[in-house]
Formats: sequence, structure tokens, C-alpha cells
Amino acid sequence: MSGETFKSMNAAKADRERVDLEDEEEDRMVGTVKWWLYWKYFRAALPRVLIASLAIFFAVVQVLWIVSYWWLSRMTEMPFEEQKNYITLLIYGSIVTVSLILTTVSSFCFYLTALKASENLHDQMTKAVMKAPVLFFDTNPVGLEVIRSSEMEGTFLKRFYRYQDKNTAALILLKASTRWLSLRGDILSTFLVTSVSAGALFATQSPGGCCHLAD
Repeated sequence: MSGETFKSMNAAKADRERVDLEDEEEDRMVGTVKWWLYWKYFRAALPRVLIASLAIFFAVVQVLWIVSYWWLSRMTEMPFEEQKNYITLLIYGSIVTVSLILTTVSSFCFYLTALKASENLHDQMTKAVMKAPVLFFDTNPVGLEVIRSSEMEGTFLKRFYRYQDKNTAALILLKASTRWLSLRGDILSTFLVTSVSAGALFATQSPGGCCHLAD
């Protein structure tokens, strides 16, 4: 076999490796999220009755915050004596306190709903993947991405350790040089401060340190 054949084989192998490293365009859907998708998300966590009750509860919380602002605007129109009235302040404080408590409860309920929906959807996805045929991973974009990721893992690890060694060596060199420079700077600053302090002290203690002008 001639040398040109070996060169052509090596060139073809290099081309294949270069093609494998290139990023491929993935199929993706572009558009807006429909309202029924949100409905399915919440349905994965709660039944219809509880979803409607939760929506009404959120609306009541918002109404209470609006009522607090409305009552505050009414207080600004009252005479000063009525503004300082105990009942007026008690009503405003009660509305704000109830609104704050219900807002905290609504946030906690929404968090639990989202957590439950994510858990149920993850379980459904896991069951669907476990029951799917092997052909699914060859035709689905997610499966193709997983396969390519597993193939690139070996290449990544080889390059990662090599680059990590260089990066670690550069980092250690930077820390050592910085520490070397800081140590010399500390010594120099200590010597300078000591010299200036000692010189100022000797200058004030010496007989000729203070000069008095006589008439």
C-alpha cells in the first residue's frame, strides 16, 4: 500500500472526526404557549374544582390589596380627628394584616401546586420513556442528543484533564507569584513605616529639631 493511500485514509479519518465535533441543527418548535397548556399543567396537580377554588382565592387576595389602598385613600379625605380614631386605624391594620397572611398562603399554595404538577409530569414522562421502544431514541431529537452526548463524553474527558492540568499549573504559578510579591511588599512597607516613624521621633527629640527664631 503506497504512502498516498495512507495519507488519504488519515485525511478521511480526520474529516470524520471534524464532522463529529460540529454542532448539528436541532428541530425545535417556535411559537407562543397556548392557554390550554397551562391548563394541562395545573390539571396534572389538581382536579378542576380545586383549580377553580385556587383561582378564586387568588382573586380574593388581589381584591383585599385593592381594598387596603381604597381605605387608605378614604382616610386621606377624613378629618384629622377621624384619621386618628382607633376604629379607623384598626380597620386599616386588619385589612393589611389579613392581606399579608392570605398572600403568604396563596404563594405557598401555588408553590405546592407547581411542585405537585412537576412531580406528576416527571413520573408520566419516566413511565412513557420506559415503555417506549428502542427506535424512539434513534428518531426522537432528545434521544439523538443523548446518543451524541455519550459519544462526546470520552473526547470531553480527554481534553478536560489536559486543559485542567494547564489551568491548575497557571493558577498555582499566579498564587505563588502573588504571594512572593506581597511578602516583599510587606517587608518594604514595614521597613518604610519604621524608618519614617523612627526618623520623626529622633528629629523631635534632638536639640536641633525645633528651631526658634529670636528677635
